Amino acid sequence: MSQNEIISKIEQLKEWEAILEEAQAEAEAIRDCIKAQMLEEETEELSEEDPIDEDEEELVEDEEEELEPLPEEDDDSDEFIDD
Repeated sequence: MSQNEIISKIEQLKEWEAILEEAQAEAEAIRDCIKAQMLEEETEELSEEDPIDEDEEELVEDEEEELEPLPEEDDDSDEFIDD
């Protein structure tokens, strides 16, 4: 590996480590939000059916309504063109 390639890899590594730190901080913030909500509701466990916040549940329902089904794709991937 050349000196330039090593420097490039180091820069890539630093970028990915920064992304990882940002993602970990975001996950921790979400975890803290969930813990705070559970303390407020005096709950020890949540199931997927239990909405954390009624407004949040409405938001999810609104997003589901806006989604449109994907168009069906023709599966011609198995066909080959012979020249």
